[in-house]
Amino acid sequence: MRKFITFLAVLSFMAAGCQNTSPAGGVLPGASSSQSYDPCELLQSSDFASYYPGEEYKQTKHDTEANAVGQKICFYDIGEDMKFVQLSIVSDADMPEKTKAGGQNSEKIYTQGKDLLEDTQTVTGLGDEAYYGGSGLGLGKGLTVLVKGKGVHFNVVIGLGFGNDDQAKHLEIESAIAKKVLERL
Repeated sequence: MRKFITFLAVLSFMAAGCQNTSPAGGVLPGASSSQSYDPCELLQSSDFASYYPGEEYKQTKHDTEANAVGQKICFYDIGEDMKFVQLSIVSDADMPEKTKAGGQNSEKIYTQGKDLLEDTQTVTGLGDEAYYGGSGLGLGKGLTVLVKGKGVHFNVVIGLGFGNDDQAKHLEIESAIAKKVLERL
């Protein structure tokens, strides 16, 4: 929890910082072209149904409005016993102008989030950069993927049930879901 509070504080301070525009008012070179995405269009039940055979699932969170850092979430509860699938996406297009004016974008937030974590595993073959932060719900957990050209980073995190901390299985499923998300961006 302390790391999460630190992360939010860093974001707040960064939002008050540097401009991401040129003196003439244009976007600086290297800025991405981004669009707004609906996380529940990017994460479909067919992406995970085969991993939870016979389980009932229910979409319990569907953000259509982004928060202060341009984040939207889609969450599915699956059966009982802490089984779930969540997609969180941060898009430059969904960031408030105040946040952008503070120098933030999806790539910087990705990097800042990763830098706050102690143990991450680099994952290759997904987006421009990706890391796995372990299983469970919490800051940095799951698989986080950066897609610079789209101006987004997203996080896929799943639950396989209480006590199931099979890291390889979590990463396998999260990677398969991430590939589907990447196809839809």
